[in-house]
Amino acid sequence: MLPIPPLGIIRHSYPMGPLPIPDNVRQNMSSLPHQRSCLKESLDSAGPDYILYTSNYGINEAVSFPTFTVVLVNVNSTSAQHVIKKVRKFF
Repeated sequence: MLPIPPLGIIRHSYPMGPLPIPDNVRQNMSSLPHQRSCLKESLDSAGPDYILYTSNYGINEAVSFPTFTVVLVNVNSTSAQHVIKKVRKFF
C-alpha cells in the first residue's frame, strides 16, 4: 500500500500532497456539500479574495483522506485571521 523507495534511498517520512478524489469516493461522501457550504459561508463573510477546493491529501490515493484547502491572499491580514478563527470551530 505504501510506496517503496528506490534502493539506496532512506526515508524517515513519505512525501504528502494533494490528490484528486476518485468519482466513486466523491459520490459516497454525503456530508461534503453541507460542509463545503458552511465553510464557503464563513469565507464569504471575509470578502471575495479566497480559493476553496476539495481534494484528497496523502501519500497516494490508497493512503489519503479528503480535505478542504483554502488559499488566502494574506494570512496575516485582520480579515484572514478572523476567518481562520471562525473556520477552526468547524473542523
